Amino acid sequence: MNENPLNNTGAMPGKRVRTLLVGNSPLMLKDVAEVLKQAGNFDLIGSASNGCQALRYVSMFSPELVLIDAHIPILDGIQATRYIKRHQHPPRVIIITSDDSPALKAAAELAGADGFVRTDLNLRQQMIDTLRKVFAPPGDTPSAANEEPHARSATFDEKSENEKSPIMNHRSRCARWRIATSPRKNQPAAGTTYAAYRCAKRMD
Repeated sequence: MNENPLNNTGAMPGKRVRTLLVGNSPLMLKDVAEVLKQAGNFDLIGSASNGCQALRYVSMFSPELVLIDAHIPILDGIQATRYIKRHQHPPRVIIITSDDSPALKAAAELAGADGFVRTDLNLRQQMIDTLRKVFAPPGDTPSAANEEPHARSATFDEKSENEKSPIMNHRSRCARWRIATSPRKNQPAAGTTYAAYRCAKRMD
């Protein structure tokens, strides 16, 4: 019996999702592609191995979903997400990484990512849970009670207790201020290499 785990939730009835994979690990790309194949709702339209190539493919193919590794060459996954989300009709973006640090999660959220999946846990279950949440109609997000506790994934409308603390809120406000006041169009933001900046400028 070839059951579709996403359709079981009613999250995406009958909808095909054009999907782009971005990562420089063949094993990770293969594992994620297998999960998408099992889910059955996703049409893989291509894969990119670095952030600059990802921006070109987003412009060329207009995917509805981008699954992107946080640690890729030229433009990393966070920088690439920031530029992808500038599009007039941006795709949903899910960050995939083995790094579960609060700093990376905060950077992904500020860049506009829609979800966050760790590769060092149950990748398949995390991917399914995150895709359900990201594509669920408003007010129809699957309950966390139905998820496996060890395989919890993250979407950025959910906050941990640490992220709700005054210290974390203060840090978040400071981070938002730095991004809001950093140059975006005419010069690179702090930490952006010249090669990455040139790549991103070609996409503007």
